[in-house]
Amino acid sequence: MVKMLSMSRIGKIARLPHKIRDELNSRLLDGHRGKDLVPWLNSLDETKKLIDCAFKGNPINEQNVSAWRHGGYQDWLRNRSTRERIGRLLDLSAQLQNPIHDNLTPSASSPPSPPAPPRSSPKPKTPSWPACAPTIAQPSPTTNSLQDDQSTHIYEN
Repeated sequence: MVKMLSMSRIGKIARLPHKIRDELNSRLLDGHRGKDLVPWLNSLDETKKLIDCAFKGNPINEQNVSAWRHGGYQDWLRNRSTRERIGRLLDLSAQLQNPIHDNLTPSASSPPSPPAPPRSSPKPKTPSWPACAPTIAQPSPTTNSLQDDQSTHIYEN
């Protein structure tokens, strides 16, 4: 039997707002080095509030970025790849449903295909976390949801 455990990342970077984590991940993807990213992260107002409130004023350092690169960033890359594959599959599916795209002529008696219903996904649940400031992001839940770019799963037998 496979049991799925859900874990949240709780480090300094994981607690930053999603927008900042996405920007950090994009910069890491572009090849920026951790030592160049640390001053940028620590200069942000959201980071300053988080550091003062939750980490007794200890700023983000290169080790924090390195840990993120090996954890949350890897999750983000996997989810990004999954979203791209799903997007390609959806495009292919739409092409297969559209006979004009396949150079086929629909018969005069066949009605047009109805449009596909909009996709929606349930929002992941956020674990309760002691709030130290209302503007600080709570850690994101770790689901394999396509909406959660910092997810991880552990499987046990």
